[in-house]
Amino acid sequence: MNSSPCNSILILNDDCLHHIFSYIVNIRERLRLIRVCKRFEQLIECGLKTDAVYLHMKNILYPSEFNDIRKYESIKFKSSQLFGVCRKIIEFHNEILDFTDEQDGLLGFSDSDVSGLSFVDKLVLKARHTSRFKSNWTMDTIDSDYAEFKWLLSRCVQLKTLHAFDFHLDSFVLEMVPKSLLHLSLINISFDPKDFEQFLSTHGQQLTGFKYSRKSAIPLEFDRTIVNLISQYCHNLEKLELTLTYPELIYFGSFKKLNHLTIDGTGRSIVFYEYAIQNCPNLTSCKLTFKVLPSTETLTRWNNIFPNLKDIQFQPEQTCYLALCM
Repeated sequence: MNSSPCNSILILNDDCLHHIFSYIVNIRERLRLIRVCKRFEQLIECGLKTDAVYLHMKNILYPSEFNDIRKYESIKFKSSQLFGVCRKIIEFHNEILDFTDEQDGLLGFSDSDVSGLSFVDKLVLKARHTSRFKSNWTMDTIDSDYAEFKWLLSRCVQLKTLHAFDFHLDSFVLEMVPKSLLHLSLINISFDPKDFEQFLSTHGQQLTGFKYSRKSAIPLEFDRTIVNLISQYCHNLEKLELTLTYPELIYFGSFKKLNHLTIDGTGRSIVFYEYAIQNCPNLTSCKLTFKVLPSTETLTRWNNIFPNLKDIQFQPEQTCYLALCM
């Protein structure tokens, strides 16, 4: 059968084609379409300059590749492949880029055109090299990872959400975090308490969401430091998620604007949780961890004494959250 020109997608005007291409969220697929013809190249490059782009693994891998660790590790982009065409990046995960090419500048980055990073609203930073704990309970992070983190943070000037995974958060990285930050998530992160206090003294008032989780053996003082610092500096928190490893911790600060509270890790007493909820008068939902799940009578009593609390979830303690005392 002879193909008719009327059956070709090329009969559509540029606006229609651009609208169709905007539904292709996989960046690899868009970049592949550039090679189809000159018109596709012009339309896709123009679209990537104006469309909001989300650069993370879900928008790079195909569904069949998600469970293939070799694909996950091998599919990386050079900076020139992304920053040269994507001019409005809303979400960026550092793991999608390849920083092995030193000729492009600092760790494979090129400063020629990175204007797309100025739109980044959400940034996810993960250490590229396996981090290990040193004798002082900090994580061992190499210089190349630090250089990468600082480079990205200095260019994400409108950052609202930061997720950090598996490295030591030093004072130089914290200094690069924009004061526009609203949501901070620290997963398996170590830090010097003095550095973190200095950071919260300048950024804490702006934060509306904070998460801290560290599934490792740590001293009791880290639990106390986290709770003390956020209660001292983060008065506008609306969502708080904490993994606390020591049942000996009995202090919980006052959070007048908090709407959602999650406490994971080791189980705590009903008395501790009632004290915490009383210090959060606007709390509407909570997810709490117990050694032994409370009775239905406790839930009924909470519904009576905390009328604003509409969603209450209890979960049992997991043995993986055991910590070592120093």
